[in-house]
Amino acid sequence: MTDPKAVVMYVPLVGLLTWAAVVDVRSRRIPNWLTLTLVLCGLVRPLVMPHCPITFVMALAGMGIAAGFGITKIVLAGSGAGDMKLLAGVGAWLGPWPTLLLIAVSAIVAMLIAIIQSASQRRFKTVARDALLLSADFVSRPRAGIVPSAATASTGGASDVSASNETAHPHERARTMPFAVAVLIATVCVLIYLALGGR
Repeated sequence: MTDPKAVVMYVPLVGLLTWAAVVDVRSRRIPNWLTLTLVLCGLVRPLVMPHCPITFVMALAGMGIAAGFGITKIVLAGSGAGDMKLLAGVGAWLGPWPTLLLIAVSAIVAMLIAIIQSASQRRFKTVARDALLLSADFVSRPRAGIVPSAATASTGGASDVSASNETAHPHERARTMPFAVAVLIATVCVLIYLALGGR
């Protein structure tokens, strides 16, 4: 994507991610319908757009890489399925190589958000520990004092949000990191890099 005008094709992606980030900030929830829309649009786009920069196979590969990393994050970091589905949706839009770049940038952005959030809540003793955990897992483990946006999510049924978020105390929600914000910022950075001729 060397032509800056090609970025216009990703306006729907940025729009959906912005919506997800707003919802995540306000309620620490990433609705299933939104992540499903991201996935479906990302997979259908190469089939209906004649000048799409990626093929359907590349969209599948990007989705698979992102989903695989999201599953690993669930197992190792205790994050929720909502984070994995959000990553998979973005991966379907970007393709394999940009998805790998997205994962790296998201890790850095999430770490910075954790540090800022910890400092703003005057939890200085946990800042360094949160940063180390987030650099490896995107979000710190629950014992570090910051819980992923969909941590301990219930993946059963057709529920749009995790049970833990529905019953979370307002003070606990204030300490939860909105993962969708990190994904949005990282996605914009990756798109700008690609528009400027990045490979």
